[in-house]
Amino acid sequence: MPTLYWRGTVDGDFGDVNNYVDSTGATPAAAPVNNDTIIYNHGSVDVDAGLTTGLTGLALIGTTGYTGRIGPSSPLVATYTSVQWKGSGSLNLSGNITAGKIKCRSGANFNYVSGTATSLFIDRTPYSLGGSAVVTTGRVYRSVGSDLNNATKFTLFEIDGGTHTSHRKGVFKLYNSAVLKAKSEAVLDDGTFIGNDCVCEYTSEETVASGDTVEVSSTGKFTAASSPTAFTYDGVLAYWPGASINLVTASGEVAPATTTRYGFEDGLDPEPIP
Repeated sequence: MPTLYWRGTVDGDFGDVNNYVDSTGATPAAAPVNNDTIIYNHGSVDVDAGLTTGLTGLALIGTTGYTGRIGPSSPLVATYTSVQWKGSGSLNLSGNITAGKIKCRSGANFNYVSGTATSLFIDRTPYSLGGSAVVTTGRVYRSVGSDLNNATKFTLFEIDGGTHTSHRKGVFKLYNSAVLKAKSEAVLDDGTFIGNDCVCEYTSEETVASGDTVEVSSTGKFTAASSPTAFTYDGVLAYWPGASINLVTASGEVAPATTTRYGFEDGLDPEPIP
């Protein structure tokens, strides 16, 4: 499992052996192969060709010393055991990621086009997830995300701050003033949690399935951005005093199958929710 270092001098080909050095500083015997570790820690030269590799088991590491971009116009396609990225340039990937910690700097972003990502952590980085991307477990911290077009679902996606848009179903947990905009086809699965000062906006069609629970904390908001044309709430709405709930659609107000009120005195109805 050799370690290779990117040393391209002009925007270059991922599969060109002359764009790398090994740990001795010499040109390696081969361009990246399965299970290699590839380190980008020097220069600003983009990796913009030879991106569809089909390699497996890569460990991709970008440090603050690298300011170039990976896949400016099309993604680097491989299967990654890990991705650790702290570079200032954008990262454009496709393929499975077993573990990823993404923190692009200086306004760069992370674009995950397709594949399945497990233990994905995106830190202070704008990001997008493509239509064939699946996140089994993931967390974003103080990031802004768009086009969460998850092809299947989010098993668990924790959102800590920022504004995010989802077109697909899953379990979402919102913290620290996070905003989740649930677009058409969005389904909120059991365990979705809207923390204090966080907002979940349903902007068009949305569903809460039978038996699934959405919990809204005090000062959390579960609300329509504008009256949606269709909304189904066959599950449980659970909320604390101070939560703001709006289930009004163009066809009238939607009634959850079950409503659970936490923290209210026995025998007393809560104040109306605006």
